[in-house]
Amino acid sequence: MGNGDFRRRCEAALTHPATLIALAALLANDVVLKALFPGAWAMGKLSDLAWMSFAPPLLAFLLSFAVPKSAAGRRAALGVTYGGLPMLYAAFNTFAPVHDAIIRALLIGTDGGAVGSPMDATDSLVIPFGITLAIWAWRRSATSEGGGRRWRFGLLVAGIAAFASVASSPDIILTHRGVSALGAMDDGTLVAFDAMYGSDDGGMSWSHNNSDRYKENAVYTSRSVETPRGEYIMTGSGVERVGEDGLRELVYSTEYLRGDANNWLQEMATRNLGDRVLTTTALAIIYHPESGNLIVPMGIQGVAVGTTDGRWHRVAVGPYSPTDFSFSGKMRALAEQAWRIGAIAVALSISALTV
Repeated sequence: MGNGDFRRRCEAALTHPATLIALAALLANDVVLKALFPGAWAMGKLSDLAWMSFAPPLLAFLLSFAVPKSAAGRRAALGVTYGGLPMLYAAFNTFAPVHDAIIRALLIGTDGGAVGSPMDATDSLVIPFGITLAIWAWRRSATSEGGGRRWRFGLLVAGIAAFASVASSPDIILTHRGVSALGAMDDGTLVAFDAMYGSDDGGMSWSHNNSDRYKENAVYTSRSVETPRGEYIMTGSGVERVGEDGLRELVYSTEYLRGDANNWLQEMATRNLGDRVLTTTALAIIYHPESGNLIVPMGIQGVAVGTTDGRWHRVAVGPYSPTDFSFSGKMRALAEQAWRIGAIAVALSISALTV
């Protein structure tokens, strides 16, 4: 098979009815079905399956213009297409550095807006089914001249498929710094920034709100506050209260955020939050007179709330949730990681046998 025949074979696989159906399913799913069933697990998996079915023929078609004029070059192109691409997709769904690097690559040439998809290891479970369909389409495709009409049709399908690969995923914000500052409305409502969430109970619970009154509210990033219980200041070790005699007492320690083991657990717990900024110190402090609470933004860990009884509570703000750093929490994280790696290994093994 010469390069011309190889390119026509790739073109035939790309325009095979099975490939076209997969492409149509992806577009219909993202335009119609996801709007009808928002957040449905099956809709997300349908997109993953459809993409894994048409992405290999698309990549093979693109590589057919660049492969060396040798049988070894064509075999290498097919290996990259039907073997390497599934492995890269599995890594994208499993390892945060690979996921973030690919997302940033997709953002090159844009204004840095929201694009991409959250990392989910279960997406890789569709690989054996998608790659099987893609290989079947390749084997069923036949080399034919086809003329200029088929050539133009192949280019059209390639363009649509390339666009669908980038534009079909649900939008996410690439940078997730969590709660970095706090503000207070005239009615006592607390506002969390950069996450637009508000609290009406002194920081103990938060709800999403994008209203203009939230966005126009002043942001406070105080390092210390005066309260009826005394002055509270932030230090590198947490929050300290200054007594009447000037002595400082550590009332909330952030030591639990430090150390390699805890940093690893933070990374695991927040792997779906794009460009993570791991917090190891308190970022600001605000006093809420109506409740008497002290609220400290803790980035992707949510907020820490000090109540009038002297107790401190770690509170989630939307997707920014406190990580469980206990021994049982670490064991659960290890078990989850082992399951994810095992699932990917099984999926890739089946794919390898299929290839």
